[in-house]
Amino acid sequence: MHHNQITVIFTSLKCVKAFFSFLLFTIILSGCSSITNNLTKASFADDYNLAYLSPDVLREEGGKWEQKYRNDPENPVAAVAYSQYLRHLDESADAIKVMRLITLKHPQNSDVLKEYGKTLLKNGQFETALNIFERGRSPVKADWDLLNNMGIAYDHLGNSEMALQSYEQALELRPAEPRILANMGMSYALSGDIHRANDLLSQANAHPKATAKIRENYAVVQNILTKVAANPNGLPTLSPEQTASAVLSFAEKNGYGFIKHFHFE
Repeated sequence: MHHNQITVIFTSLKCVKAFFSFLLFTIILSGCSSITNNLTKASFADDYNLAYLSPDVLREEGGKWEQKYRNDPENPVAAVAYSQYLRHLDESADAIKVMRLITLKHPQNSDVLKEYGKTLLKNGQFETALNIFERGRSPVKADWDLLNNMGIAYDHLGNSEMALQSYEQALELRPAEPRILANMGMSYALSGDIHRANDLLSQANAHPKATAKIRENYAVVQNILTKVAANPNGLPTLSPEQTASAVLSFAEKNGYGFIKHFHFE
């Protein structure tokens, strides 16, 4: 056999080996990704559903996830699920501890980062939450829930332009979602556009899945609009800043905290 023929065969074998190595790597990578996504979809509760559970049920179900988490503290599914229940029990400080530790173990897991951001958001750490949400954004698959929560963070940081942009992007992915509509509505209200706020909150309020929090938000805006109708020379002449101040003032007098205006779940 000639030297050139041997070289060609050797080179071909190297190519075949490289191809199968790449194929095997692709299969493994794809398999891992698939497993993670399946676990996520099967095991993570929808925050919307958790919002309707009583504290007793939340503690009971949360206790089951706590046990799974204690048995396997590096399991991202158990950590995220346990954190969700802690959040809904308003135990956000404990949820943050759980998510901080699991994030160190899974720093690239988008579900882990999103839940970590939510715990920070619930705890009032808006800028840190926004940074975590940014880390959790996927370049190939947008997440309406993450974008919705980013909008909330931006609103609390006083950046209404970026907040509305986030809500709009979320709404493109999840049209007519009442949580997004309500958050966007309150964002407009706090920016001084009470009529646009009413349009959006009216849509959210009419949705079959409208929550008590959404109805509270709608009531705030409706009360302001009632005052507008009763005093046409009043609110319509106010600046957006003054209108936003009127919204906040009414909310405070009626026991609504700023943070309660937004639907975190």
